[in-house]
Amino acid sequence: MDLISEDYREEITSQSLVELQQLTKWQKDNHGTWSTIIGGWAVWTYYQDSFGSRDIDLLLPLKLEQRAEITNSYFPNHEIKTKSKDVFGSDVYYAKDIVFEGGGDEIIFDLFYPEATRPDNDGLGVTVDWKWIFDFSKEQPIGNDCFIEVPDPELLMPIKMVAALSRLEELKRTKDPTRKLSKIWKDYYDVGLLAKYVDFNQEQLEEHMKKIGFTRELVTRFLDGYTARSDALENAKTTLIEVTDKIPSLEKK
Repeated sequence: MDLISEDYREEITSQSLVELQQLTKWQKDNHGTWSTIIGGWAVWTYYQDSFGSRDIDLLLPLKLEQRAEITNSYFPNHEIKTKSKDVFGSDVYYAKDIVFEGGGDEIIFDLFYPEATRPDNDGLGVTVDWKWIFDFSKEQPIGNDCFIEVPDPELLMPIKMVAALSRLEELKRTKDPTRKLSKIWKDYYDVGLLAKYVDFNQEQLEEHMKKIGFTRELVTRFLDGYTARSDALENAKTTLIEVTDKIPSLEKK
């Protein structure tokens, strides 16, 4: 929990929220639509008395010229820079450096392309087509007279479950597990929040899970992850029984 408190400290999440508000307001003013967001900030819109997020997971617009305007104009004008995770510059990402009392960090902008599907690099047997979000989304307030488009909870929950399962597999290969463990904990916390505070259309949830490729075995594997993260349930003020009751058991493979 100490790690989570550090990674999602208010000094970071509050600045990330301001960046998100500025981005979506710019998108609305210039193109008439709010930004489409997945991940932690999307979950937060359904229950705002919770951890926010540090990173901004942006589903890019369908129009190529609007994408180019974001990366080539909006980002540089707002000090969001291209960075690299290695010395060769082969793993590039966008981030904004921030400072706060006692330290500094960065807010990462993860970009998702709607014509792409999520790569199943970990052999989970799942498929997430990012275009689905445009068909199953809703407008949610994020303060300061700003809104974002986020996936319906019936689609958002299995996307978060996939993220957790994938990161658990990545954890086996990583040399520095600290940040990965934090993100996995946050995925389980977010699913707990959705299960506790959101009313689901169970038929729609099951339909999305089957479409993604979930099986009973994969659901069980996800739920087993709570064994080492019971405090994620406690912080979401829910229980494993409540989460299990929300998630369809599905058929065996």
